[in-house]
Amino acid sequence: MQPAGTLYVPGRFDMVKLDPGEDPEKAGQLRANQLRRKGLVLRDEAILQAMEPAADAPQYLPGEDGRVSAGQMRQLEDYVNKKVTGMVDAIFSGAVAPDPVERGPDVSACTYCDYASVCHKDAGAVAPRRMRAVKPEEFWTELERSSAHG
Repeated sequence: MQPAGTLYVPGRFDMVKLDPGEDPEKAGQLRANQLRRKGLVLRDEAILQAMEPAADAPQYLPGEDGRVSAGQMRQLEDYVNKKVTGMVDAIFSGAVAPDPVERGPDVSACTYCDYASVCHKDAGAVAPRRMRAVKPEEFWTELERSSAHG
């Protein structure tokens, strides 16, 4: 078995908001945009058709930025396995210090953390790491570089 993709499927369907006087047809387009999933799928037409049979453009599957080669999928799988193994080893070694990540004031891993109340981040004892969003090409270039150099 090999992975064909991984998709984020939201557990809710948000209502769309229109300003007074806006064309009601715009709501349909906004709803359609919310149906498209985020994630990665293999760039293989047979697999894409099996995941969502479509005569033209798929409605739910990610666009071109979310389509990867089998080699990229293996590279990502290896990277994730190494990262998770390293995290498990660190935890078993007793390294459990908070190490939060933020992309900005409104985008923080702490929002979803079950241990946010005990890490004392709010008291200034822990400085969050800032991570910026990257374009897919930049991500794959960095992943390839880190795979080649350990």
